[in-house]
Amino acid sequence: MSPQRRLPTIGAAQLPLAMALGYLAFLAVYLGCGNFLLHAPQRLALGPLDLWFGYLPWTIWVYLSQVPLLILALVLAPDDTARSRAFYAMLLATGLAGVVFLAWPTELPRPEPPRDGITAAAWRALFLVDVPRNCFPSLHVALALISAATLRRRTGWRSVAPLWALAIAWSTLTTRQHIALDLAGGLLLAPPAWLIAGKLLHHERAYPAAHPASR
Repeated sequence: MSPQRRLPTIGAAQLPLAMALGYLAFLAVYLGCGNFLLHAPQRLALGPLDLWFGYLPWTIWVYLSQVPLLILALVLAPDDTARSRAFYAMLLATGLAGVVFLAWPTELPRPEPPRDGITAAAWRALFLVDVPRNCFPSLHVALALISAATLRRRTGWRSVAPLWALAIAWSTLTTRQHIALDLAGGLLLAPPAWLIAGKLLHHERAYPAAHPASR
């Protein structure tokens, strides 16, 4: 008999709708938690590691490259099961992070961006759609790790995907969008979301009497 899955599989045909709904869910959680606070957010301070990396405004491009990384992970996933696991893991990570955002809201002061040029435009675009809160855990890092875990199974991406995710994690510090504590939180958030998504997609095959599972 055919496998029975606990969650629907997301194939290539369903991907555009799934991505649209997933993005709306992300906005609802991320912007909702960032704009409707249950209590005053805690102002985070830069630590020694953050100061050591320094502020590098040009790395905003690395930071923003998370968007194509997420899209590529879903589009280039090696199969429908991997695509579905990545999608649900991203949703789970967003939901789990939302719980923390509400329970412990945090914020960082925004850095002074460049005043002119295309990099300045990138900073203005970020500030237009983002909030200076929801720092811990870094959902930016968690989603990048989930994407890398998916893409690394694709031929030609085994080394590229993890290095890309690592560069994005580094950029969260050099753009002053997160501190090292937030990065650590993102690193801890990704694995349980990935494992739970895998469990939710786990299927159990029913064997007819003439073909026992032991054969």
